[in-house]
Amino acid sequence: MKKLSVRSRCSEKHKPFAQCKIDDSRTGILMEELKCKLTGGTPHKHYGFLFTCCNYENNCIKSTDKRSDYFDSINLNPAVTQCKYTIKLRNRNVCQVRLDFEELVLAGTTAVTLPSETNKQVYLCTTDELRVGPSFYGIPLLCGNNSNQHVYVHVNQSDDHVNAITLEINMANRLTTLNLLKPSWKIKFTQLECPLKKHRFDISKFSDIDEIANDFSLLAPQGVIQYFRGHSGEIRSFGYNDTTTSSYLSYPYSEYYAIGFHRPNYVCGIKFTPVYLNLYKDSTGCVHYLYIPELVYGDSSKNSVSSTGGVCSADTSTIFYSFVPGPFYIHFKAIGTTADTKPTQNQGFVIKYELITC
Repeated sequence: MKKLSVRSRCSEKHKPFAQCKIDDSRTGILMEELKCKLTGGTPHKHYGFLFTCCNYENNCIKSTDKRSDYFDSINLNPAVTQCKYTIKLRNRNVCQVRLDFEELVLAGTTAVTLPSETNKQVYLCTTDELRVGPSFYGIPLLCGNNSNQHVYVHVNQSDDHVNAITLEINMANRLTTLNLLKPSWKIKFTQLECPLKKHRFDISKFSDIDEIANDFSLLAPQGVIQYFRGHSGEIRSFGYNDTTTSSYLSYPYSEYYAIGFHRPNYVCGIKFTPVYLNLYKDSTGCVHYLYIPELVYGDSSKNSVSSTGGVCSADTSTIFYSFVPGPFYIHFKAIGTTADTKPTQNQGFVIKYELITC
């Protein structure tokens, strides 16, 4: 009979990457001692000649009450599968927290086949996800590449009894799941105060009058989770990656949110020019769409208009406008649907906007 090597015998008795016990309060991952040290872990005990119970300290469980600061993935251990950041609201006047994703790269969406409908699929964040709470007004689960994106978290402390914002990042174990990109992020948060009075006997940390005045110009209209203050700029769907060539990607099929634009009193309309626009549609028309109030095309093309007044596809030569009497906003709807076929190109949108003066 062929003899098994020492490594084979150890592997049969102690399965690599299985959970192991260090003591009554700590667990680890079974792996080769050298790999444990090279990946930032601390070896404990020995299993055979090669294996050890490797412990990784979770360095991304943090809590702060600062007005503005960063959370980042520097020195993130590869075996860590969850990070949780808590932003404690400084006082009762904090009504929004802006999150700027200067860098946010996670694994993208996955096509999931429904058990009840084997011929249909939905795209979901199943490998990695960023979950923001509370998610008032439809902040979606985020995955894929969201660098240079942002969201506003709305809070109403008097009605909703919210005293903190949480960011929870759940990830696949990079030691046991091969061929996944390394997750990375640098997230700036800023607590924004509404101009309310200081409550009697309140010892919370309040900003000075200059900071509150500056906050007022940064506040987003109630109900939008993205707010663009520039005269021109670019909006894009969450998770959109225009650099991938290995497979087609999509936004999650679970999004329904509004995007707002700052409107000075000398502006009458807003112009949209697609850089890329391809949302899910079937033989009847748009299933997922961007809804733009009072949509007007710059040419005679009407092929991309759904019965709801939304748009789901256009080429770079298409220009459309919105002239409304009130605030400028659009909303994106991609919920409650399944796809009959896989996409033949990336799904998402990248659109340039420009305010039109009167």
